[in-house]
Amino acid sequence: MVLKKYLPWILAVGVCAYTIGLPLLGQNVFLGVDLLSIFSPWNQVLEGNQTRIPVSDVWDNVIPRRALSVERFRGGDFAFWDASSAGGRELLAVPSSGLFNPINWVYFVTPISFAPGAAKLIEMVVVLGGSVLLWRRMGGTAAVGLVVGLVFAFSGFQVSWTGWSQTGVLAWLPLLFWAVERVLQDRTLKSALPFPAILAAMLLGGFPAVIVHAALVAGIYGIVRIAADAHSSSSNGKSLRNSFVGSGKALLFLSVLGLLAVGFAAFQLTGFEDSISQRNLNYRANGGTAIVKPKVLVTAAVPYAFGDPNEGDWLLNRNPVEALAYIGSGALFLGALGLASLKNNPLTRSRWAFPAILGIAVFFTIPQYFRGPVSDLLNLVPTISNNPIGRIRGVWGFMFAMLAGLGAEVLIRATVQGAWEKRVRIVTIVGSAAL
Repeated sequence: MVLKKYLPWILAVGVCAYTIGLPLLGQNVFLGVDLLSIFSPWNQVLEGNQTRIPVSDVWDNVIPRRALSVERFRGGDFAFWDASSAGGRELLAVPSSGLFNPINWVYFVTPISFAPGAAKLIEMVVVLGGSVLLWRRMGGTAAVGLVVGLVFAFSGFQVSWTGWSQTGVLAWLPLLFWAVERVLQDRTLKSALPFPAILAAMLLGGFPAVIVHAALVAGIYGIVRIAADAHSSSSNGKSLRNSFVGSGKALLFLSVLGLLAVGFAAFQLTGFEDSISQRNLNYRANGGTAIVKPKVLVTAAVPYAFGDPNEGDWLLNRNPVEALAYIGSGALFLGALGLASLKNNPLTRSRWAFPAILGIAVFFTIPQYFRGPVSDLLNLVPTISNNPIGRIRGVWGFMFAMLAGLGAEVLIRATVQGAWEKRVRIVTIVGSAAL
């Protein structure tokens, strides 16, 4: 009975562990260090295949920074600064290494060679756990929450940015949505208490643009939900004023506790603010308007539509780490099925949740792949204007994972409720359209 209860979890975590493979057994290391074999002197002694994806930043910057910080930390030195490189550089004075993101605490207790693979597994478990909590909070089943988590954990952004700080930050997004849902549903201070801890973990994760993306989508989602709940309360004869008072309390809780989260992370954020104020970022000024070509959207369903970047036959002139939009053809199919059943949404605890999610997905698709007023509007947001616009596909991928979850929920409930024939017709229609 216990095994049956936890079997979906065992299978989901097993899939995640399998994709990491031997590094979790202490064999190999979860880094693209095989790239060294194309450089001298290693190219004279190393043979075999090597990755062609440009991930050298991870092993020549991210991991050495973490390794040095951890080594000195274990020796009793909180390493604010590294004076060994030309001119020196910040270490734990800023969150850039992401070491104080709880996902990366494993670096402090395991060998550095083992930590990258272990941290990636923990990251995916955080995604799975957050997705299940969110889905249950919205009235869905835990198994479908795992589906949402798997789709998001293996989306293009979360896979292609593995090793950098970005994925560790965005892994907390399902939990951030869960925290917002708690407040919107319960509207008490107690319900808001997880929010500052989750936000602080993201702030300490080390990549501001992704944090802003996450905060932006959570904010849009929350505003739509509040407006929908107020309209529903008014339609049911309840006081519109009372509804907005309750919503105002929810927003106040989140705002105050958001400031508390900033306070938790201040020991690194103050150093980061000082560091970034002394840098000239003009070279990144046009990043937010440099759209990804619309044809790259094909990779949302077919990741190797333009070749396999790992084999060096990538046909696009854009870095695959910045371009791959993978969601999965199966997940997109489930999302289409969910949209077909949008009016009969079975997750009644969160009214207007999925129209909001659909709207965010569409809103974030436009500035990524098409220039226009939406792109201009989004580029008014700090950090978005000076980062490649394709990086918002991280939160974009989570929206599609949620829509896929809706489709999976509809299928499961249709089977249980004996409405299979009707749903088969819907599946056939949507599937035919997809093909």
